[in-house]
Amino acid sequence: MNDSDTYEVLKTLESMERQIHAIKAWIQASRKPKEWLTVKEYSLRTGLRSKTVSNYCSKGIIEKKKKIDGRYLIHVSELP
Repeated sequence: MNDSDTYEVLKTLESMERQIHAIKAWIQASRKPKEWLTVKEYSLRTGLRSKTVSNYCSKGIIEKKKKIDGRYLIHVSELP
């Protein structure tokens, strides 16, 4: 592969990266924000361990929650 070929490949890759970035931005803009989070989602957003979040739910420290199939869902209004 010569320098000209390498340049064309890099140019094509840069174009593809821009297109992927645009697609990701469009997908995120079109998503409806979640109203309820799983314990794992809440822990990822807050930096707390999942077990800590579960304990907070069972102790009432996190108040706006509902239990479905034995699993807690936490309302986004509970995010700090």
